[in-house]
Amino acid sequence: MSHSSHEPLVDSTVSPVSTDVSRTAAIEPHPSFPILVAVAGDECTTPTVRLTEALAAQRGATPTLLYVMELAPVAAMDGSVSTEVLLQTFLDPVQRAKDEQALRATCHVDTGTPATWPFTIDLGSTAASVVTRARRIHAQLIIMGLHHHGAVDHLLAADTLRNVMAIGATPVLAIRPTLTALPERIVVAVDFSVASIRAAHIARQLLADRGTLHLVYVGPIELGTANEHEQGRHFVEAHGVGVAFQEVITMLAPDPGMTVMPVTRFGDPIDELKAVCADVRPDVVAIGSQRHPFLDRLILGTVTRAIVDDGRWSVLVTPPTSRVGA
Repeated sequence: MSHSSHEPLVDSTVSPVSTDVSRTAAIEPHPSFPILVAVAGDECTTPTVRLTEALAAQRGATPTLLYVMELAPVAAMDGSVSTEVLLQTFLDPVQRAKDEQALRATCHVDTGTPATWPFTIDLGSTAASVVTRARRIHAQLIIMGLHHHGAVDHLLAADTLRNVMAIGATPVLAIRPTLTALPERIVVAVDFSVASIRAAHIARQLLADRGTLHLVYVGPIELGTANEHEQGRHFVEAHGVGVAFQEVITMLAPDPGMTVMPVTRFGDPIDELKAVCADVRPDVVAIGSQRHPFLDRLILGTVTRAIVDDGRWSVLVTPPTSRVGA
């Protein structure tokens, strides 16, 4: 069954919900909401810091900033700074302190509230450093920039993001330079599995107080072996899409002023999700990354990869549930 782009996006079986749901199932912010913010001193840094300030002020986030001196082969090809010089700088406490001060200024975090946040410099692979540091501080969220100026820069940045998302156990919010405050419109790809419900919960916590969540289900889900992908299909078959949406909305318990819009589409998941995003123009697209029978720690789901590589939207990706608590 195909879906015409001229048909209504909103699921006709479920009315848009705005905030009369009981607070008994509400998602309360964790009393300590540690987040890791990876900065690079580029065009994404200032928006990243501003968004982080909003999360600290409005959601109680406690940020730690991380700057990584990249030692990957791609960085070494530049030829401007040798590996030996970087190592000497990293190990010299006096020079390291000077570099930290300079980097704080470069990253625009040396004044105001951000100046009080812990600032760490690591040396090595950016993806590995981010994942390791996030685990060390028990971060509930990683924030990184999503670059899109120049094909090479975008590919390198997307590759780093994919690595963080593929090997880590912490949700990742990759932001475009246009996202400087809590998002007002978030599209959440849902198939009613544990991973997608978790993505919806995190998106709801990040959403601005009077924002809108667009929950997008693309069916039918193909049959396969009994694994995490099948959870949503079984629920939909047993209860119907409308009931499944209502269950999710009840669990999310949106605050007064928030709106939840259920959307049902049919066809290719990537094409349909991109079509919805083109119509909605979301601040963030949220996706729950699924488990894979093979190479689970080395690859991302095709939908997740496609949205990250597209680069038009900020992206929230939650890790497979098998890695949560890893």
